[in-house]
Amino acid sequence: MNDFVLQRQETINRFLDSCLGKNPFSVSPNVRWHAESISEFDLLISYKTIILAVVEITQSLHDTNTLEKAKQQITHAFHILNCHFGIISDNSDYYICETNNNEYHKYGFDNVVHYIINHQFVHDLIYKQNFTNISNVLNGNKLDSFVERLQKIDGRFSFSENDETNFWQKLLKQEGKGITTIYRYTSLDTVLSILSTNKYRMYGIVGMNDKSEIDYFDDYCNSTKNTLLYPILNNLFLSSCSLLKDDLTMWRLYGDNAKGVCLSFDIKPHFSNNFILQAISYADDNGQDDKLDIIKDLLKTNVVFSDIDKWKHFFKAKDYSIEKEVRLLFQDKDSVKKRDWIKSNDNSIINPFVEFDLLGTEFPLELKEIILGPKCPEKETNRYQLIELIHQNNLQINVEVSTIKNYR
Repeated sequence: MNDFVLQRQETINRFLDSCLGKNPFSVSPNVRWHAESISEFDLLISYKTIILAVVEITQSLHDTNTLEKAKQQITHAFHILNCHFGIISDNSDYYICETNNNEYHKYGFDNVVHYIINHQFVHDLIYKQNFTNISNVLNGNKLDSFVERLQKIDGRFSFSENDETNFWQKLLKQEGKGITTIYRYTSLDTVLSILSTNKYRMYGIVGMNDKSEIDYFDDYCNSTKNTLLYPILNNLFLSSCSLLKDDLTMWRLYGDNAKGVCLSFDIKPHFSNNFILQAISYADDNGQDDKLDIIKDLLKTNVVFSDIDKWKHFFKAKDYSIEKEVRLLFQDKDSVKKRDWIKSNDNSIINPFVEFDLLGTEFPLELKEIILGPKCPEKETNRYQLIELIHQNNLQINVEVSTIKNYR
């Protein structure tokens, strides 16, 4: 094997082993291109399916004729490949130019890679490609105006307040579309408290039982967990419900081991915009989360989400999909004035909570039915007592007993 063949392969290996050879970039050696005629290129560098650069490998750049012949090949590549960069190398020196400028600059290998990766053309290309991904997720529609209006300041992109809300709603809109009724599994003590006070309690996010739920979004998107966000998180309150009525698994997990109740809530057509009522988006069977892939790409492209710490709670791993969860989230900058505090029995975290009048217009849910669990003690007696309490408080709520007969 002669020296030039070894030199050529070493140049190819350098590019393959660099960050340009790693996803989402790729390096393809020895490419035959069919256009007006068949052309052969030593190396193509691509971002996903878009060709960024062509590399022409020569024996020696000190020979003027060899260098000029290589430049002609680069010009030909610009014409038929529509790539942006041309690179000429003899494995010692590297010359790079751009399609709109025939001026070649000499760099070392690492500087050539840095030049491409950090070039504004590549940044803009990645940005546009990410928007194409957004379009695919948003049902293949054209880019929505709220995405096109992203504001660029100091290399970072941000939404206006309304546009960001529209973006998250559009991203999640297929989850639980057309929901009219949701179900919450809880204890007999809790329903007694609700009926006695006509108050529905929502607890702060900080005290959530399973920390893996909170970390899922950050871990998947490689975003930074910031413990300094407690002032924000202490103003977010969450309540978890399900699309499943009188379900055995849900009784076991959340209905006091079937000794509690299942509350059936109708969703009001109009309620305060301080609430978000949204079905959870789950990853697929392979752990892939297409929606979060979009968020991850946008974060890499310096897109800033002001409300990410609010919307991140509507994404979960596939392991939880059996629950068919719907979450109600409340945020109000004035809520700090009316919150109270409690120590969680599950994890001993001191946690804020807020309460809402079930008969008021602000709260999104209307309690329509109570189902006593399969193992609820004294089912018939407790059913009668709940009916009495409901009648005493002038409420319109049906009370039934679970249809599950064989719970062990």
